[in-house]
Amino acid sequence: MSGSTHEANLRTIRNRSVSSLALRAGAECHRRYILAIKASRGQRGSSVGKRPKRAFTEEHIAAVRTKLQTVGSKTDRLMMKFVAHRFAEAKACEYARQGFARRIQTVRRCIENVFKIVPPNAARVPSKQRLHDAQINIQAAIANIYGCVDNLAWVWVYERGLSKHLKPRQVGLRKHNVQVRASLSEDFRAYLDTLEKWFEYLADFRHAVAHRIPLYPAGQCSVQGCRCVQRARAAHGGSSQ
Repeated sequence: MSGSTHEANLRTIRNRSVSSLALRAGAECHRRYILAIKASRGQRGSSVGKRPKRAFTEEHIAAVRTKLQTVGSKTDRLMMKFVAHRFAEAKACEYARQGFARRIQTVRRCIENVFKIVPPNAARVPSKQRLHDAQINIQAAIANIYGCVDNLAWVWVYERGLSKHLKPRQVGLRKHNVQVRASLSEDFRAYLDTLEKWFEYLADFRHAVAHRIPLYPAGQCSVQGCRCVQRARAAHGGSSQ
């Protein structure tokens, strides 16, 4: 065997050895990479492979569904009472049929839409599009519930002939609407007294929709994002607005 042939054979053996080592090294890197992935999955906690936890218990979900099924029939009965009633004053009839009756149907639709878009038995965080659609319906519901109460007050004011003696800001069913409340029966005034906290709750959210931060369902929030919100609230004296 000549010297040149021997050198060629050595180069071939060396190249094959290098190739073999490279392959073995690559295989070992891949093996370690797979092990690292498996280890990282294991470190995420026992939640891997498990269904996300729901926000409500089965009992709460069942109760919500039961009440949700009554919304349509209750709304229809209430609407028909106002539509079928014979009012003495045309303006009272207009506020009852074109105002209250339309609004109460809108509220019904908003409630049904929200529970279809973000059902209470959902476990995962809804998409941004779903949250936005729910936000639209929630805001519309609050605005129209507030409008329903206002429409009912105007129905009473026109039907009782009080409109000539009251300014628009004096019309309402709350305690500070003294003239309107004085025209109601004692039993009905007592009933409205039990709703005063609810009126405050409703007015606060309605004013937020109209003038401040509108209502919206919160999506997934990071720890850092929550801390930013807490710092912002602290800077404004702890206000939630």
